[in-house]
Amino acid sequence: MKKKSFLIVGIGVAVLLLAMIYWFNFSEPKSFPPNEQLLEEMNNSFPKVTAKVIQETLFVDERHVVVPFISKENMYGVSYWVWKNHKWQVAEIDTSGRPMLFKVDKTNPSSYYFVWNIHPSDALGSIEFYFVRDRNSYGSDNIQTYSPRIQMMKEVSLKDTSYGVMQLPKEWVTIMEEFSKLELIKQPSPSFDHFFPDQSIYFGWIPYDEMRRESYPELSENGSGFSISDVELEHVMIFNRKDLEFIK
Repeated sequence: MKKKSFLIVGIGVAVLLLAMIYWFNFSEPKSFPPNEQLLEEMNNSFPKVTAKVIQETLFVDERHVVVPFISKENMYGVSYWVWKNHKWQVAEIDTSGRPMLFKVDKTNPSSYYFVWNIHPSDALGSIEFYFVRDRNSYGSDNIQTYSPRIQMMKEVSLKDTSYGVMQLPKEWVTIMEEFSKLELIKQPSPSFDHFFPDQSIYFGWIPYDEMRRESYPELSENGSGFSISDVELEHVMIFNRKDLEFIK
């Protein structure tokens, strides 16, 4: 009887622990905090940020939110928030507004988002985002394989607002997933993640002023990053049109 009682108690404790773990880590997120609370937490976590104005709250999914803001020093930045340990937390803040690639799930390219908050004094009219894969060739067993260059572009207007988020276009995601499958075939090792970023694939952007001239966004490029939690962010390099290939 004692063994049976201990077994019942043990099962009850295990169920209770599992329920607590689920509640703590996987419960549905609560309502996102109001702007005043966001500013308070940002400035308490990173006093150098001096956030003053929340411009908007942009949900990329139910557990990840991008919050563009303006600081007391008139810097246009971006903060990244996650629902973790049963509360909303500011995970990272970038006081510059240059475009970054936010990888919500680094193993899933469909969860990648471009994020930006361009300073109005940079006077940009639009951004062209680029997806590039370099051409290459290699030989094996007397068989020569050639991969053509891939270059795809998506334009974003800045006329209405300085900030935004943009999910990777489906065509880009499909290409990345197909190349990942090829990498799995070439390197079928269980020690690797199931998603293999092709090293010849990269992203970039070209900033244009309102007259469609290339323009360097000096104010948007200056700033600092502050991190508390693990957020996967990738710098997006600035391209020049001369670095790209266009049909003449």
